[in-house]
Amino acid sequence: MSENHHPDPFAEALTLSGQRMVQLITVTAALKQGHDALTRRMNKARQARDDAAVRREDTALRAMRDEARARWAPAHDREWLQQADLYETGRSWAAANPYIDSLTSARSAADKCEARLRELHPYAMQRYDELRAEGRERLEAMRESAPFFTRAPHSRPGDPPIPRAALSEGDGATWAANPHGPTRTDLEAVRQRERARDIADTLRSKAGEKGHVPSPIELRTMLEVATNLPENVIAEAVPLHSERRAGSGIDTPEAALSDTAFPFTIDEVLAMPTAVPNGRPTNDRHSAQISERTRQLNH
Repeated sequence: MSENHHPDPFAEALTLSGQRMVQLITVTAALKQGHDALTRRMNKARQARDDAAVRREDTALRAMRDEARARWAPAHDREWLQQADLYETGRSWAAANPYIDSLTSARSAADKCEARLRELHPYAMQRYDELRAEGRERLEAMRESAPFFTRAPHSRPGDPPIPRAALSEGDGATWAANPHGPTRTDLEAVRQRERARDIADTLRSKAGEKGHVPSPIELRTMLEVATNLPENVIAEAVPLHSERRAGSGIDTPEAALSDTAFPFTIDEVLAMPTAVPNGRPTNDRHSAQISERTRQLNH
């Protein structure tokens, strides 16, 4: 038994009993052959009028019968039979089998043992009853049913499968909408990025309350100090250049500096060629705005 494998003791006991049952049936066949051989020899001795041989064979047959009777007799005890296991019941049946045709007691014991075997192992005995219905002898039917005793006693064929409609071919839309890949590693990576973004937003808010807007590099440094997140996750959560928005500029300190350094927004630049006659820019259109922004840069 391995460290991580703990077999079911009841299943092991049933399997072991089934294996012993197979061996017992093999021994029964050998005993039946021995009994038949002794009977034939005694008949030959009687035909030859060999009294000594008749007495010798008769003594051997009586000894064999008495030993077998001691084994099948308990089957007539109802209390014993109700407590007998698979092997004990099979042993009584095997002892009675050679004498079924000659002794009523043996036939009755065999019938009672078969009834008990149907309770203990209905799966194997179902096969036995099928073979008996086909006209097989008891020993032959039990021999062919022997392998079934090594299986679970209540084995049965599976129920028909539930019909299910075939899956339609996917178009990829659902998969593309998933925020992460199919593996657990992908899920953990997404969770780490979301955690990094949440912490970065919290740090940015606290710094903003104190009148300071941290740069992406500062945020990355704070995340490295405050968390154990990998560097690649922090880099993805706090990019050096944020994505552009619909308005002018981008929402970073560098973008704010760019807005003050360049006097026009992107919308104003695009409108210039159509707003100025002959394509010549005027010097006084945004003069006040330029002077104010230049003053801010100089300070």
